[in-house]
Amino acid sequence: MEEQDLLHLTLPGYILGSSFCHQNLQQGGVCIFVCRDPNFSKINILCNCEEKYSEICAIELGTKSELHTLSLYRVSTGDFNQFIKNLDDVLK
Repeated sequence: MEEQDLLHLTLPGYILGSSFCHQNLQQGGVCIFVCRDPNFSKINILCNCEEKYSEICAIELGTKSELHTLSLYRVSTGDFNQFIKNLDDVLK
C-alpha cells in the first residue's frame, strides 16, 4: 500500500499526520492521525524504517517542539536487534 492509498482512510475531524507503508509487501504499516490542528509537523525518519523489522512514523506537536509522538510496529518474526538499532537511531 502506497502512502497516497491511505488518503481513502478517513476519520471525521482528523487528518493523516504521518505514515510508513510497505513498498514490497501488500499489507502493513503504521500511521498517526491528528485532529485538524495546524500546529504539528511530520518528522522524516524514513531512513530508520525497514519493512519486516521496524515500521515507524512520527510527528511533532506544538510550535515549540513540545511533544513528539511515535507510532511503531515490530514484526514478531523480524530481527529484534535490528529493530532496537533502528529505534535507538530514531530516538537520538
